[in-house]
Amino acid sequence: MRTKSIFSRLFLFFLLFTIIMITVLWMVQVKLLPQYYQQEKVKILEDYAKEVEKAIGKDEWNDTSREVLEDVSARINGRIAILDREGNMLYHEGMMGQFRGTRIPSEEWQTVLSGKTASYQASGTRGNLEFLVVVAPGEQYIYLIQIHFQTIEEAIAIARGFYIYLLGIGLIVALLLAAFFSRKLINPLVKLNDIAKEMAEFNFKVKWEEDRQDEIGQLGETLNFLTDRLQSTIGELEKELAKEKNLEKMRKEFVSRVSHELQTPISVISGYIEALQDGIATSEEEQEAYFKIIEMETHKMSRLVREMLDLGQLESGTFKVNIEGFNYGDLINKTLCKFEIMKKEKDLIVEIKGNGYNCMVLGDEHRIEQVLTNLLQNAVNHTNHGGHIKIITKNEGTKVWTGIYNDGERIAQEEIPYIWESFYKGEKEKGGTGLGLAIVKNVLELHGSSYGVENTDKGVCFYFDIKKQN
Repeated sequence: MRTKSIFSRLFLFFLLFTIIMITVLWMVQVKLLPQYYQQEKVKILEDYAKEVEKAIGKDEWNDTSREVLEDVSARINGRIAILDREGNMLYHEGMMGQFRGTRIPSEEWQTVLSGKTASYQASGTRGNLEFLVVVAPGEQYIYLIQIHFQTIEEAIAIARGFYIYLLGIGLIVALLLAAFFSRKLINPLVKLNDIAKEMAEFNFKVKWEEDRQDEIGQLGETLNFLTDRLQSTIGELEKELAKEKNLEKMRKEFVSRVSHELQTPISVISGYIEALQDGIATSEEEQEAYFKIIEMETHKMSRLVREMLDLGQLESGTFKVNIEGFNYGDLINKTLCKFEIMKKEKDLIVEIKGNGYNCMVLGDEHRIEQVLTNLLQNAVNHTNHGGHIKIITKNEGTKVWTGIYNDGERIAQEEIPYIWESFYKGEKEKGGTGLGLAIVKNVLELHGSSYGVENTDKGVCFYFDIKKQN
């Protein structure tokens, strides 16, 4: 079924409303105009009677009185009669031939005697209503004024003809205004509809630009707001989708990497155990070397499993940290001791700088140690032989800021948003399982700490803060 446009509906509504109003007005004037016109005519004739009375005054008839009567009679195109209180005609003047209607009905006569003006209709020679008679009381006389009905009917006919002319013009003007205002109202709605269609096609560049203070303007502003929100939300969803795809890829890579990481030490351990069983290692020194290799590979597997268990606990949402006060400098020294052998092997220079070193801080000491361990391990892994590592601490009032800097290659800018995710390892990653920074992130978030990473001129700096103990 074909739907009508809002423009056609509005136009038809205005048209129907105009037709109804014109019809009502026409019916009202047909019904009430003759009566209204007659009432107004009676008032005018009453005024003429007062004019005649004023001319006569208390004097007897004179030429001036007669001239006034003739003048008024000519102006009303009717006849005027002057009666005494008994109803006898004293004088009359007019141009309509025989004076009719001088026999005043008793009801109207009583009205006149009470001091009020009365009017009635008188019949002509053929019995039809031909005259309007107005009887107005004066101080001395009673004034009877008679005009022909034809005069009234002609005036009403002229008024109706003019009214029809006005209604015709009014109808045309109403139609033009209806078309204009309908179009003026519809045009912005059409624009809003076009914007909505563009939004459906994911084109968010089209905006509502009109400056209106009405409901349509508010709708346009709301549509602009919705466009911006949708654009922002879709952009975020696209980023999240890309992130999820990348994360899923990382998970698969992690499973492969973990399998490889486990398979390698298992294969090594299995191979050396078989060698020991087969008696390949004959000397005590060779056997001891085999056992050390087996022990080292076992530690690798243990570390991998431990990190996976830690991350699972931290990401479960149920893990609770044990917050207590401890000396931050002591914890840093304790953590550095783990890296003495690696520091000597790579000939690294490690410095501790800043004024937050000996502060008392609040946190889970074991987990903060884990954060320092993972960040330092990351720094050692990415620092070349003979490189430089700095541990910088700053006392910032209620918090201690810590930055761990290392020389070496910078992190690619596109990788920075993902390095904190579980299982992630960059293309240039040197060792590790991709779990260390994910553990750092989860521990610091449980402490309500801020954290981040930034590339420097010659390397990378990971940083975080921790609350001070009052």
